[in-house]
Amino acid sequence: MKSLRFKEGDEKLFIDRVICGMKSSNMVIQPIPGHLVLMGILYYFSIKNNERLKSLLDGIVKEIKEIIYDENCPLEELVFWVSNTFHLLTW
Repeated sequence: MKSLRFKEGDEKLFIDRVICGMKSSNMVIQPIPGHLVLMGILYYFSIKNNERLKSLLDGIVKEIKEIIYDENCPLEELVFWVSNTFHLLTW
């Protein structure tokens, strides 16, 4: 499996585009964001940069948690993120 490479400091941009940028109207029933996150994790794992990996994972968990715990979160969006999180955990 390939990794997704990005520059130092781009973690926030990556999280904004992959996690926050997904609107419920654009969602499909595919684990695309989970797959992109996995590719980013594999990159940091391959270069052995634990600090950046921790920063990436902390940011992703924080953003997904905000989406899931939002009282106005539509059911479709909740199902989408639970599904993507499950796929990420099982890869």
